[in-house]
Amino acid sequence: TLFNDVTVIRPGVLVDAAVNGLVTALLAVAIVLIYRGNKLLTFAHGAIASAAGVIMFSLAGEGWSYWAVMPATIAVAAAASALLEAGIMRRFANSPRLVATIATLAGGQIFVALAFFFPQWRFDVNILTADFDDLQKLPNVPVHFPNGFNRIWDSVAFTSDTIVAGVVAIVALCAVGAFLRFTTAGTAIRGSSENSERVA
Repeated sequence: TLFNDVTVIRPGVLVDAAVNGLVTALLAVAIVLIYRGNKLLTFAHGAIASAAGVIMFSLAGEGWSYWAVMPATIAVAAAASALLEAGIMRRFANSPRLVATIATLAGGQIFVALAFFFPQWRFDVNILTADFDDLQKLPNVPVHFPNGFNRIWDSVAFTSDTIVAGVVAIVALCAVGAFLRFTTAGTAIRGSSENSERVA
């Protein structure tokens, strides 16, 4: 069970939950920042992450190293976000917020659809129509931080991926906080969340 007794949660479970919570907090902070700054609820985050994940595992399946796969994946996600902003969102800047929200949903799905063509291009597997035998053609290559660290603590596995995820999440959250607190652009974002007309 997860509990030593009826009231105490084991430390290993708490640490694992904290790491997962920090990673999830990154997504939450992004959604809240966009909503506070633009009064817009976006549905594109998950779609962009899924599309970048497809690219990540495809590149890993072709034998790319971790140090090449991760920067490429981040670059793909950043490029997709920039394209969504420049190609779709700016066109709906003055539209009703519901219309802009639907636009984020449509834009995200476009990126997912485009990402599904990548395995077909590299491995001749159409994800949209593939059966079980077709999926066996795809490489099954896990993507892990290149370090052999692996420990079991309170029946919970902790690897180098756990440590990297926790550290990167903390650094990223602190960087966002510092950006909002100490930079001109961050001050403008905070001001826009309170009074968009005054900032404009």
